[in-house]
Amino acid sequence: MGTIPTPLEICPWTLLHWLPELQARPPYQSPTPYLDVDTTTEESSAGLRQGNMIIDSGTTITTSPTKLYQSFETAIRKAIHLEVTKDPTGILRLCYKTKPEIDAPIVTVHFRGADMKLKSVNTFVRFREDVVCLAFSPTNDVGIYGNVAQMNFLVGFDLQERTLSFKATDCGTG
Repeated sequence: MGTIPTPLEICPWTLLHWLPELQARPPYQSPTPYLDVDTTTEESSAGLRQGNMIIDSGTTITTSPTKLYQSFETAIRKAIHLEVTKDPTGILRLCYKTKPEIDAPIVTVHFRGADMKLKSVNTFVRFREDVVCLAFSPTNDVGIYGNVAQMNFLVGFDLQERTLSFKATDCGTG
């Protein structure tokens, strides 16, 4: 897979962050769970504003607007047939009991002009030997594309061209 660029907008309230926009698609039957990320300048049909997602390697979990998170979590629940359990930390909303690695579907994060395919290492975190949790949570604030979702991707910011680029790679485990 080559480098995947997507446009960025400057954060109007801090002038310090560059933001793509998380945007909803109309509901439809999809074989894999997805989140849409776009940088359009119009307000989406879900009522989301431009520049509502920060790309942040210092934040672990990815947060997305509540409406999008709810449909995403529903798709994950339909795709994974394991026993649901509580998050031992009380932070995340969807956790499963599982001993081996979780057999999770590929999650597609759609940036304008680019589809990011996230593997289970990008979408779940292990909290105990027998518990994994979805590494996403809802927010009523600006969404954050966290570092778990960025694992095994080279992430580049070109501020002159106002683009954010991702390139799949194998960063290894240690």
